[in-house]
Amino acid sequence: FKQKTAYEIVDCDWSSDVCSSDLNWRSILWIHARDGRGILTRDARALATKDTGTVGLDDELDDRGARSRRPVRLGNFTYPRYECPPAPQQNAATPRRHPVVVVGAGMVGLTAAVDLARKGIPTLLLDDNDTVSAGSRSIAQARRTMEIWSRLGCAEPMREKGISWSRGHTHHDTETVVSFTIYPEGSSRFPSITSLAQYYVEHFLVERARQIPLLEMRWLHRVTDVRQHPHGLELTVATAEDEYRIEADWIVAADGAKSSVRSALGLEFRGDAARTPPTVR
Repeated sequence: FKQKTAYEIVDCDWSSDVCSSDLNWRSILWIHARDGRGILTRDARALATKDTGTVGLDDELDDRGARSRRPVRLGNFTYPRYECPPAPQQNAATPRRHPVVVVGAGMVGLTAAVDLARKGIPTLLLDDNDTVSAGSRSIAQARRTMEIWSRLGCAEPMREKGISWSRGHTHHDTETVVSFTIYPEGSSRFPSITSLAQYYVEHFLVERARQIPLLEMRWLHRVTDVRQHPHGLELTVATAEDEYRIEADWIVAADGAKSSVRSALGLEFRGDAARTPPTVR
């Protein structure tokens, strides 16, 4: 693959393209074309993953002038592009106040926003992208998670698309190190584990979110600053055209480990880094 000088590997992500009739696990290599076309060809990807599929990437400049990689297609999944019309109050002199603002439209942010809006709480969801997760950091959903999504009204398409399993193995070279079984619960209609790639999960969550009137989603709206006041919080939001301010009673920071919300408020993200090599189960 190193002889293919037109391409440079910039990231590697273990991902799955799971469908109910065809369990097709792949090692997905994200490729960035030096020539600016941003497309991984069939022959190049066959060398990288021994697969005959195609991964498309848009290579473009974002609103900060940085070159970004935007996935177009991954296996059988075509990435959606969500519309991002200007917010009603972008040009307002007085910032509009929202009961809850959720920052980050990943699995956690979408789940929280859907749950809040279903309970009658007007919710604004902001995300700095206009599509779902590039690749899949989450490939397996536990029974309890599926039960929560069932309560929110979006678990059925996930169950139909995913692959259920209850027994796993951990291997080292050719040796099986650990085998385990997760036993089902008689009261649940969901299996112990449902394997479904993150981009599918987020896609189904977005489709559910669109059905809830009290939930407003704004794509390509990036939170750049958060200030806390005695009466609530003030957010500065940047778009491709300009930036504007809004106020909130509550903020849900679901924008990842490098959260701009936590950074602006001086909140740490504590945790331990894994020192052991990765395993595939």
